[in-house]
Amino acid sequence: MKNFLLPGLLLGLTACGQTSQEKLTDALKTTRSWAATAQMVGEAWQQGNVPDRYTQQTLVKSQQEIDKSIQEINTKNRTLQNLKQTLQEMVTCVEQHDKEKITLSLQQIKLEQQQIEDWAKIQGEQS
Repeated sequence: MKNFLLPGLLLGLTACGQTSQEKLTDALKTTRSWAATAQMVGEAWQQGNVPDRYTQQTLVKSQQEIDKSIQEINTKNRTLQNLKQTLQEMVTCVEQHDKEKITLSLQQIKLEQQQIEDWAKIQGEQS
């Protein structure tokens, strides 16, 4: 039991000791990763390589994890808010089985990923 609790305790203590800059960096990494996941599954769905249900589940999970990251850093950043909206549009496209309309969302998510990456680089230069 002790061996099981120790890693969790250490992880918790490490997270508590993070600076706001480290939290921001971690949150942006997480956000970029989930945005890339959403893009990949959206593209695969559009090409008919992934079932609707899996795509919806993955997009919803992406939304949830990105929302957690946004809450962790307590930001109203426009790009992150737009990303959340784009993910919701992608979910709607899948629900409506609209493979043409998702093209716009996929283009938008690429742009948002680039903006987040640029923001992350700027933050890294300031630390």
